[in-house]
Amino acid sequence: MRRAILERLKQTDDYLSGEALSQAFGVSRAAINKHIMALRGLGYEIESITNRGYRLLSDGPLNSLELELLMKRRGYPLAMAFYDSVDSTNQAAKLSMTPSLIVALEQTRGKGRRGRDWVSTKGQGLYFSLALMPDLPPEVISAITQLAGLCVARAIGPEAQIKWPNDVFLGGRKVCGILTELVTQADLIEKLIIGIGVNFLPVSAMPTATSLQEAEIDQTMIGLLERFLDEFFATYPVFLDQTDLSAWLEEINQRSFLQHKKVEILGTGETGVFEGIDSQGRAIVVGDKTHRLGYGEISLRGRA
Repeated sequence: MRRAILERLKQTDDYLSGEALSQAFGVSRAAINKHIMALRGLGYEIESITNRGYRLLSDGPLNSLELELLMKRRGYPLAMAFYDSVDSTNQAAKLSMTPSLIVALEQTRGKGRRGRDWVSTKGQGLYFSLALMPDLPPEVISAITQLAGLCVARAIGPEAQIKWPNDVFLGGRKVCGILTELVTQADLIEKLIIGIGVNFLPVSAMPTATSLQEAEIDQTMIGLLERFLDEFFATYPVFLDQTDLSAWLEEINQRSFLQHKKVEILGTGETGVFEGIDSQGRAIVVGDKTHRLGYGEISLRGRA
């Protein structure tokens, strides 16, 4: 009932009387008041005025109620699980038996590429994973990661840039990391896991990172998640059909943080100019010879 009351409050900017709510849900006004108090305890700002009723002034923080309403409102083809704390949303997603969205307020063992730690402190960021079951070969992993990066960048805004292979930048610093993992069987993807972490507040343990707050971008976690999912499920079916990035290649390269910059291919010492990505999500680095990189790391020349 709490979710239904919240949904009713979200549907109007006007006041809803306790009497009207009690009649709508077949309970006493005292019971309605208890649910209102519980919603306030979750962080929702609900105004109450005698003889007028209740009015929702602001949404609460990211929670299971908000996610349930989001899934109901948008109809995404996903099961949903919400955790107050989890070791890793990617690990939880690997246990999913159907396409799923896993969201957590905190990750105690969040990971980035190459096993690096991803700081996932409660309340500081949006941490979630998608578990999908596409009938595709494993070679699409680079392209899928770039597509996810584009969807995050679109959700954040026009100032967001994509840094190959798996980051989103704001103002020259990392605001989002993406970790794409596969469970494969017989040369096909059995499960595709896309893990995403977005910094909303400054992360002192990551001095080279930034946050939406530092960039003065005013978004809520549930709002950013909704925008990302809208973007992803508008593009993902097209990707499943064409299995490459040709439909979005121009925008991805326009948003590239590394575009036309001199870079070093880490581990080889070779340098060149980053000339975007191709339709398979591979980085194109032109130096003494042209490299097309499906994996690995590159950095700006002179930057660690």
